[in-house]
Amino acid sequence: MTSAVPVSAIALEMDDRDDANRSGPPNWASCWIELVSLALIAGSALLSPWLWQTLFSTADRIGLSLGIGAGLVIAIAQAAWRGDRSKWRIASAVLLWIFALVLIGLRFGDQQWDWKQPLVAIGLAFAGWCAARIKGESLAFALSLGAAIMLPAGIEWVYRMGWGTLIESFAANLTSGLADVSKFFHIREGSNLFFVNGVANRFASIGELDSVLSFIAVGVFFLLVRRRNLLSAVVTIAVSIFVWLAVRAVAWVILLRLAAMNGTWYEWSFQMEVVSLIVGGLLIVSLQEFFSELLQPIPLEFLNSEFPLFAMGWNWLCGLPKLTVSLPQRDSDFGPMDEES
Repeated sequence: MTSAVPVSAIALEMDDRDDANRSGPPNWASCWIELVSLALIAGSALLSPWLWQTLFSTADRIGLSLGIGAGLVIAIAQAAWRGDRSKWRIASAVLLWIFALVLIGLRFGDQQWDWKQPLVAIGLAFAGWCAARIKGESLAFALSLGAAIMLPAGIEWVYRMGWGTLIESFAANLTSGLADVSKFFHIREGSNLFFVNGVANRFASIGELDSVLSFIAVGVFFLLVRRRNLLSAVVTIAVSIFVWLAVRAVAWVILLRLAAMNGTWYEWSFQMEVVSLIVGGLLIVSLQEFFSELLQPIPLEFLNSEFPLFAMGWNWLCGLPKLTVSLPQRDSDFGPMDEES
């Protein structure tokens, strides 16, 4: 028979976990951490007044900013604040603040300073504050929160490199292929597909409510809330792009089918934007949960002692951005097996 773990032991573990999330009485002597962080964030924002205008210029950019902001609030609320005091944490925070200060200083020598650089400086300053304040979490947790703030700047840089045009072209190719399979004759010119009843030309990957940015916003929100690792984050962003491509192509084919049945052309409407965003969001959440369970470290009991390199490498990859190799053990609600006499 089995012997269950006493309820008092379980309650003690829950109390310890709750105690780790309490920040304790405020230490006013360390308020310089907030002062330095706020000064760097405010300086970055004031030196680039068009920063907020750009972040909230279109519906998809608003959705991305709100998704990141809400995810950061929930992630910080779930964090363990109490931990060991370490000079390494302060040194890491100071190093991040120095990088942010260097970016701010570059503003005075570059009149073409766009909104991406101050956003990166804000992310570095915020990561430094998290590294110094959230002591119960690793430094990688602080860096991930700062990277989330920098994400819109990274996406803008990717689009300037021409990847946005490539995504839009692939969306048109996918829609054209599905139309051919569905026996809808059409002629393609660039990103426009000319059918008998009308033109399919809604393939913009940015600037609309149901663009790629809105799909990425859903994925990033759940990444922050569920605290995924780096590998899961990369997979989730890639999945968000592929889901947008699939939803956009299938939606156009559905409109083509309705147009053929009713003898009229249906334009891409606001209702289609909302429905596409809802369907895409549900798919992203489902696929994220699937891949997060798939991209888990190999438990210790399944480790091959004769050839552990593969498992060690896989666990290191699953643990990024932490540099240590984790060998998890499966928890059980029951104690060791007792043999009946």
